[in-house]
Amino acid sequence: MPTDTNEQLASTMVQDSHTETQVYPSPRWSYHPTLKRWMDVALTILLLPVIVPFALIASLLIKLDSRGPVLVKLKRLGKDRTVFYKYKYRTMVPDAERILKELLQSSDELRREYLATYKLKNDPRITRLGRWLRRTSLDELPMNCLRY
Repeated sequence: MPTDTNEQLASTMVQDSHTETQVYPSPRWSYHPTLKRWMDVALTILLLPVIVPFALIASLLIKLDSRGPVLVKLKRLGKDRTVFYKYKYRTMVPDAERILKELLQSSDELRREYLATYKLKNDPRITRLGRWLRRTSLDELPMNCLRY
């Protein structure tokens, strides 16, 4: 028999006619948002010597790979439905929306694929370097941590 109240709660089983679910207690502690913020800033500062050289090389390669800006600014909906802007490396050609419109008008097969998933398997709008950045998720490199 468990001696700790939390162990008792953790081992309690809730049953109904179709499912069996184990109930876990909430943790005794939780972090404060300020602590999380300080940890984000500290880790970012520690990783800057690694991130900055990569960011410079990636920026140069993006510029050499295709015309247009290195970064794109994307509008996102955040916590409590607040709007914020996210910066990412550009992985598509600058006039991607126009090209998508033309592709969807020219091919029924591509239109069906896009309407089903809102993606194209072999999307011609993605740059050569953009494919690699997306595959490695480096286009999502966190660039907003120090911004408050």
